[in-house]
Amino acid sequence: MTRLLILGAQGQIGWHLPHGRGARSIPHAALRRAECDITNHVAVERVVRAGSIVINCAAYTSVDRAETEVALGYRVNTFGTQNLATICGTAGIPLVHLSTDHVFDGQSDRPARDDPPRPLNVYGRTKLDDEVAVRMHLRSHIIQQTN
Repeated sequence: MTRLLILGAQGQIGWHLPHGRGARSIPHAALRRAECDITNHVAVERVVRAGSIVINCAAYTSVDRAETEVALGYRVNTFGTQNLATICGTAGIPLVHLSTDHVFDGQSDRPARDDPPRPLNVYGRTKLDDEVAVRMHLRSHIIQQTN
């Protein structure tokens, strides 16, 4: 039986996933940071083993504060995602990872999927780095860029 793990369940998107229409019929666990901090290797290993698919909604998302809280942004977005991607990759568990359109400069008038990444701020750079980590450590993954 497939068991879906949702990490970052207190966040803007993570909260809605298990509460959406039809979600109750899918076996899942929705975990908040207190239950699984993605920067904690032991915690991630423990919960990932129980899943078949992981959706990572955990992130440092304060775009403006990321300019002054640089280390925290990198710790959560880059190191935390690399930690999660490494563990999922080793366990052979697919990862759906949420990213952002902030990895692009916003100058194009067409969909950004064909543009090279060009983040304009610290937040965008941390999210680009986490996308790189997911691609590097996992064969089975989806990266969804939201705005």
